[in-house]
Amino acid sequence: RGQDDPDVTTVFPAEIDMLPALDRGALGIAIFDAWITPICVLDEHGVIVAANQMWRDLATARGGDLRRMAEGANYLAVAEAFAAQPGADDYAAEFCDHLRAVLAGELQRFDQEYPCDAPHERRWFQARMRAFQFDGRLHVGVVHIDITALKRAELRAAAQVEIMEKLAGSASLNEVLGTIVSRVERENPALLCSIQLLNDDGSRLVHAAGPSL
Repeated sequence: RGQDDPDVTTVFPAEIDMLPALDRGALGIAIFDAWITPICVLDEHGVIVAANQMWRDLATARGGDLRRMAEGANYLAVAEAFAAQPGADDYAAEFCDHLRAVLAGELQRFDQEYPCDAPHERRWFQARMRAFQFDGRLHVGVVHIDITALKRAELRAAAQVEIMEKLAGSASLNEVLGTIVSRVERENPALLCSIQLLNDDGSRLVHAAGPSL
């Protein structure tokens, strides 16, 4: 401490000793429950031993059965059952494979980006799992982060590049318009889009693109 540094006992008088001691366990639970990211903690068998409020809210908002997604449920078994359904994508199987590896202690961590579309919009999430020791036993923390805004920005940036390349090349106007329409539909699967260009007085259709219509 430098000569000019204030003495902590001067800045914080003796009353500091009267501050209530924090219950670290209760504080940790409160912070965990208040966190805005859906989080759950699994034991070595894949059973959920803790889930925060955002996790539970997300499970019920999607119409899920909270008994299958909250404390006491086997998250690994639920994920495996989902991956085994007809039409399940490769992301689900990959997630299960790596979750089993993390639970077995073969991996310390795994991250995965995956699509999770709603009826009227495309959505993307990033799943993260991390292994840690607690009370001498392996546990795994699992979070699902909504990265839809980031993925939309990436799609729009890629669309701009593609359109600019077509404009700079020899692509026809119809090709450029078709690219714009297809990019909009790719980002919004519930929409069927078209672009129509009229002449100056609006009496005649000059160019149009609407490959899905």
